[in-house]
Amino acid sequence: MLEIVNCPAGYTINKDFEAILGGLVKENGDYIISFKSLDYSAEAGGYRPVEVMIRDSQVIYVTDFTYVGSGPYAELVKGMDWDFAAGEVGQGGMYYDLEEGLELWGLYQSNFVDYFRAGKFNDVTVNLL
Repeated sequence: MLEIVNCPAGYTINKDFEAILGGLVKENGDYIISFKSLDYSAEAGGYRPVEVMIRDSQVIYVTDFTYVGSGPYAELVKGMDWDFAAGEVGQGGMYYDLEEGLELWGLYQSNFVDYFRAGKFNDVTVNLL
């Protein structure tokens, strides 16, 4: 069973999100799980890459990446970031206390589950650190 490290009041892990992550992590340890859509680009858009760190059955962070800029100058940067270990949530380069991102966290998990189930992430890697 996964939990959020230093879990702030109100934060939970959606059971479907937990099932996806738990299906990829089979034992305790430090993992980085990357979810990518191979056709995502700065020009075409698409489903943004997501990275999740799990340490001994605790979610440390969930980061959603996005392109900023265009053409050869586009850079992949953090779009949304729940850094539970640091106690902050970020969006668009600004960081706030986790309480500010509680409602967005629930919506984000639901959307992620829908995209995952629809096969939008066609490159999933699990790295044991």
